Amino acid sequence: MTGCVAGEPSFVRAVADAGQHLGFVLANVTNLLAPSRIVLGGELSSVGDTLVDAVRRGVRTGAARTLGEQVDVVAAELGERSEVVGAVELALAALSEQLEIRVASQLFDLSATREVSEPRASA
Repeated sequence: MTGCVAGEPSFVRAVADAGQHLGFVLANVTNLLAPSRIVLGGELSSVGDTLVDAVRRGVRTGAARTLGEQVDVVAAELGERSEVVGAVELALAALSEQLEIRVASQLFDLSATREVSEPRASA
């Protein structure tokens, strides 16, 4: 990756070729799921525009015309930390959901089962 960042032609070409092939794969994903954005994270985002531009070309070439033009291919702003931050975010969301369920069940007594008494017959 450092060779590409340094601008060494053989590394730049290798990253661009790999990016275009990755773009073709992501074009199939785009055709199936129609995402509005594809974010390249981790070490890939540290390469910069060389990879992002190549992936973008591959997506636009391989995807259906309207889908390929609509999807935005970007590098993650968090760089190499994006996976970790994403995993923590998912864990916090799951924990938050569990806490909300517990609080709701306590507030509204959702977990308690109440017996319904039948009305007494008048004599």
